[in-house]
Amino acid sequence: MSKLSMSLCGLALLAGASRAWAHPAPPPLSAAQRAIFNGSAEDNLDKKPCIGTRKRVTLKCRDVRHYVRMNEWWHDVWHPYVKDLGGAYVGVASDQAFTFVAWAKSKLAFLMDYDPVVVWINHAHRAFVLESPDIAGYVKLWGRRGRKAGEAVLAKYYKGKHKDYRRIVSAYRRFRGEIGGHFGQVLRRKGRRFHWLHDQGDYEYVRGMFKNGRVRILKGDLLKDKTLRGIGAVSHKLKVPVRIVYTSNAEEFWPYPKDFRLNFAALYMDQKSVILRTRHSSKYGPRIGSYVYIVQDGQDFAKKLNSGWRWKGVWSMLRDRKATHRPGLFVIGPVEQGFQPPRKRKARRRARR
Repeated sequence: MSKLSMSLCGLALLAGASRAWAHPAPPPLSAAQRAIFNGSAEDNLDKKPCIGTRKRVTLKCRDVRHYVRMNEWWHDVWHPYVKDLGGAYVGVASDQAFTFVAWAKSKLAFLMDYDPVVVWINHAHRAFVLESPDIAGYVKLWGRRGRKAGEAVLAKYYKGKHKDYRRIVSAYRRFRGEIGGHFGQVLRRKGRRFHWLHDQGDYEYVRGMFKNGRVRILKGDLLKDKTLRGIGAVSHKLKVPVRIVYTSNAEEFWPYPKDFRLNFAALYMDQKSVILRTRHSSKYGPRIGSYVYIVQDGQDFAKKLNSGWRWKGVWSMLRDRKATHRPGLFVIGPVEQGFQPPRKRKARRRARR
């Protein structure tokens, strides 16, 4: 029996106990709410991959790699800051979104990315979650023997119903092995509970969000002028504040341009809103794995973006960072929930001669 199969068997045995503690997702949106939720415009994803020897991401091109799975392995350090925040979730990338939505008990979720491949993979996630009542069934569709069943599920949900059906299937075929292997690694590390697949209750919450039409998968670029501003208009109309914005480490590749600033000015954020980001840098001291992890008060971020060009980029935001009890984890602004100051080291007593 493979390690992934053993993990799935263990999850199946625990599913009954987890289900008893599951927190139900909010009920389906009304027809009027659905029209608002799904009615905003999306960005046109026309950026070409970055070329050249450095292949560095810029304002005008996107990464040559497709980030179809998360590569930040310490999201649990953010758990105290996002637990039960509610509101709406907005974030880039793929499977990490479901972790934050489940932890926060988000009421709405907007999954966006500037890479169309990631958008297509998110549609595959949606179909597989809707089709699978438990974690084991969902993961199996990404497994070595799940291709035929996975393609049948994608046909059920998208054939003749979605203009990108063929692209979704193509992306699934290309990245099924990588994502399946990734989930195998995740399930073998479930002791820290850093992923939505570590808890059946979290999985059921995400599934309920999809079933009740509260998750929207969008083409979206942080630097363009439609998707984020549309989300802002939706959150205002539905009176649901955006409580989490997850940008991963995207901000470290460019200074903040005008459209980025206007996008965040449009979002409806309140005193509980937070920005979650990472930086792939050792400039700030020890990293947690490959990154430092940062939580910034959402209103503080919006205010600074609107207050002038002193705040040129994420590196300037980090001038206001405060250390926490965990090296590699920082907060910016009046973040309270989950914050613990650094532990004071006791002075060593000199040994008596």
